[in-house]
Amino acid sequence: MTRENYRAWEIDTEAFPSAGNTTDQARFLLRFAVIAPSGHNTQPWNFSIDEKGILLRVERERSLAGSDPLRRQLFIAFGCALENILIAAAYYGVEVEVEYMPDKEDQDLIARINLNGKQDIAPKIGERLFRAIPVRHTNRAKYESQAISPEFAARIHKYEKDDLKIFEIRSPDKKNEIADLVNEAQMEIMDRDDFRKELSQYIKSSYTCANTGMPGFALEIPGPVSVIASMLIRKINLSRKNIKKDDALLKLYTPEFLIVATKQNNAGSWLAAGCAFENIWLEATSEGMNCSPLAAVIQSSRHSIRLKEILGTDFEPQIFSRVGYSKKYFRHTPRFTVEHFLGETF
Repeated sequence: MTRENYRAWEIDTEAFPSAGNTTDQARFLLRFAVIAPSGHNTQPWNFSIDEKGILLRVERERSLAGSDPLRRQLFIAFGCALENILIAAAYYGVEVEVEYMPDKEDQDLIARINLNGKQDIAPKIGERLFRAIPVRHTNRAKYESQAISPEFAARIHKYEKDDLKIFEIRSPDKKNEIADLVNEAQMEIMDRDDFRKELSQYIKSSYTCANTGMPGFALEIPGPVSVIASMLIRKINLSRKNIKKDDALLKLYTPEFLIVATKQNNAGSWLAAGCAFENIWLEATSEGMNCSPLAAVIQSSRHSIRLKEILGTDFEPQIFSRVGYSKKYFRHTPRFTVEHFLGETF
């Protein structure tokens, strides 16, 4: 029997209310939004429904005030959630119109998605990505040496725009240089007491009943150790103790680094980066591949500047991720259900 805090992943994709009203359809589409990724799995969103459709707002209590003061990761998470809604809407044939940050006086209102009615026949547009949404997960394990297919590369670059670029790093020399940068950034950010304190709040045991955070199994922490993992992370910079393991993971067990970069460095570009990356992650999932984002190298301005230099670009790196194939399966992390966000009980 599925625990309550994992129930959000169980979506009956055949149950879409084709004959329902806007509220019914919006509520169903939100089932795909709530399983989007977010930093530390905080799920910093607040969804609501009105007569026109869906409103996406910031839930301040679940934003990372310490490690994400500019809200870059928060907007990226909203981009991922938004893209899941749009992919599901296209699959079910629901015409939508998105208003990005529609109220300049309300900085917490990220987007409004107006539902313009259900088409008579669902075209099932983008079925491959749609089917990947409920099975997408983060895989932090070793990846195989199997090369990334040219077909995958061709598909993900279609998400590039004039103001958004996708970099794939495969050459050993450049990978090693970037790996050193990533490890350095991770150790430095974990040196900060305030960062470790905030992170520790989202490190959960593998047996957790919480709806947010990262259980021990998602971090490859043995079950018994996961019970005290939060306390350990609060007190110790484990990145410095695990440097050899982390170095090998990046240099020997990651066939490709993927970076999403944007021309601008503002809320709109962060949101666009999140939308693009969710598509990339779903493309990878549909190919049986895995992703594991690492934020420290982006969050640190000094390391982000150096990453730009290595990439030879004037675009701003927004998302850094490992990409590859893995034989190890990871379970999903907990989630709030749609009913929680809408204040419904059943």
